[in-house]
Amino acid sequence: MPCCSAKNCYNRDGLGVHFYRVPKSAERRLQWLKNIGRDSLPDYAVLCEKHFTNNQFENRTDGKVLRRDAVPTVFMPLNSLFKRAAKRPRIQKDDIAEDVNFGEHDDC
Repeated sequence: MPCCSAKNCYNRDGLGVHFYRVPKSAERRLQWLKNIGRDSLPDYAVLCEKHFTNNQFENRTDGKVLRRDAVPTVFMPLNSLFKRAAKRPRIQKDDIAEDVNFGEHDDC
């Protein structure tokens, strides 16, 4: 079950996303690793289609194919992850009913 190797990307097989292997040629592999922000990856590493712009694909009769010279360039900035997490509502102590006792199970 492949998972995307890009940092902070949680796409995996079964979500309707296509995956592409990290190139084996040293020059292109280094370029991908630099863009991904990793020092190394195993030979079986893949990236999902979300990290490539539309012009890096060729439309063929057999489907969408990643061009040979494609390089991943689309990544979520790390600071936007923190901003998004900060907008989540927090549960306040006053929101919890005082008469709830999680230690007793009389109805079991």
